[in-house]
Amino acid sequence: DGPVRDADEHCRAIADGVTFVVESGGAVAGFAMAEPLDGEAHLIEIDVDPNQQGHGIGRLLIAAVESWALDQGFRALTLT
Repeated sequence: DGPVRDADEHCRAIADGVTFVVESGGAVAGFAMAEPLDGEAHLIEIDVDPNQQGHGIGRLLIAAVESWALDQGFRALTLT
């Protein structure tokens, strides 16, 4: 488990990059945040509710971030 990001970090990611959210049954099942960093797209965070894991949500979120990165003209997608 990494650090919990505060509201300011989420707002910065929304303003500078993108945040994708997957809902299931009216609740957040997972999300991914990405932004430009050093000329590349950078996946800041991806999280899937443990009760929702194993249903392809993480795969869907990675695909959405990858599509966004390509649409923005980035040639690489990084993560830490």
